Amino acid sequence: METMAIIFNMLLLYFIFSFAYRYFVKPKQDEHKTQNAGNGQVNIAEKTEEKNLVEDKICGAVVPRSQSYIVVRDDEEHYFCSWDCRQKFLDSQQEDQ
Repeated sequence: METMAIIFNMLLLYFIFSFAYRYFVKPKQDEHKTQNAGNGQVNIAEKTEEKNLVEDKICGAVVPRSQSYIVVRDDEEHYFCSWDCRQKFLDSQQEDQ
C-alpha cells in the first residue's frame, strides 16, 4: 500500500511540474519568436527564412537557399530551383564561349 502512495505522489508531482512548465516557462520561450509590429505579430522565424530565399535566373522561381542548386562562376554564386535549370544555365555559358 505504501508503494502505491509513493507512485501516486510521484505522478501528482509530475503533473504539477509539467503544468507549471507549459503555462509559465514555455510561453516566455515562444515570446522571443514573435515581434510586435504595431498592428499585429510578426513571426521572426518566417522573417529569417525570407532572407534565405534565392531566385533562379533561368525560370525566375524563388526557392530556399538550402534547397537550391548552386553553380559558382567567376566568384559569383548562381542559384537554381532544379537540376534542369542548372543545366540550361551551364549550356548557355558554353554557347557564349
